[in-house]
Amino acid sequence: MRQKKFFPIAVFVSMFFSTVCGALEFEALLNAPAPAPGATSLAVKTLPNGCLLIWDGNTVYRQPLPHADVFNPIATGYAGDPGFMALSPDGHTVLLAAGLSKKLYVLDLNEPAPYSPASEIAPANYPGGFSQYWGVFLTDSMVLLDSGNFVTDELGIFDLHDPAAGYRAVMQKPATLNPGESAASAMVAIDSARTMVYAMSFVLDDMWNSTAQLKRIPAAALIQSFQTSSTLNWDTDATAIGGPNDFFTGGPSEVMENGQVLIGGTGGVQRVNPAAGTVVQTYAPFSDPLDPWHYNYTPAYNPVTGDIMLIVTDWHTFTTRLYVPQNTFGALPVWSISGGIALLCALALAGRRGLR
Repeated sequence: MRQKKFFPIAVFVSMFFSTVCGALEFEALLNAPAPAPGATSLAVKTLPNGCLLIWDGNTVYRQPLPHADVFNPIATGYAGDPGFMALSPDGHTVLLAAGLSKKLYVLDLNEPAPYSPASEIAPANYPGGFSQYWGVFLTDSMVLLDSGNFVTDELGIFDLHDPAAGYRAVMQKPATLNPGESAASAMVAIDSARTMVYAMSFVLDDMWNSTAQLKRIPAAALIQSFQTSSTLNWDTDATAIGGPNDFFTGGPSEVMENGQVLIGGTGGVQRVNPAAGTVVQTYAPFSDPLDPWHYNYTPAYNPVTGDIMLIVTDWHTFTTRLYVPQNTFGALPVWSISGGIALLCALALAGRRGLR
């Protein structure tokens, strides 16, 4: 019982010190997995206990303690360039999307096992899989997917508990395309209450000029659309946040505990206030004024520790690394000066309880 009480105290004190100590700087997490052979990306999610889960395109790794630069393999053979991982609200069901292979895997963290054909899942109307770029759980079993074919893009829903019901498109984004235009996929995010979804339309014309628009959609409306086999309209059923091209074009991937949205892309990661439609802060440790496509950023977020993390792909060297706030991770779960103070405070409190 003492361990359960200790960790939130340590995290609170550590977060307090990190908040008042100035601007956020990043460093590569040395022992984090790199992409497996044949893969170019990583997928990172945070578990309910604050530990990270990382998929490298073959193996799934789990962090034993928050802020530990240690990652233990728990399941292997899940092949494919990681598109995304989505964690169900049940806390143990993970959906892994294997990029252009169109494969979807389901992993149970309560009983992690190596890949087998039974690990794959597909809707009945797409038995060979279908294109999916990003996804989030709306409920314990319903997954909202951003699915595109390099011409059009849509949001659709697939119920893992009912594959026979199939995958259904619930919203085209944008609602219409002009001649010569095409739509590309973007990341999608949902808040911790599972009530609001954030998505982005990304349109290219025949001269490669792009237009991106961030919007929010009530999750309940998307679920109802799936259940009634109806569709929503991007123009009328989604609410715009800011204006066209106000934000990076990778789309929203995380919603923070304070309601702010993290958006990635080639320019870095933006922390956006969706109520005001403004950028609060931009994180971009690397930039190349001669080649704006040199680096691609995907944000990850830990709601337990408050850490904003950056998955950075260098397209010149085809390398991907995970970057975390400086001096927060180490071989032990508490590593920085602020973490050390948190540990001392927690131990003192635990000692007092032990004397009672």
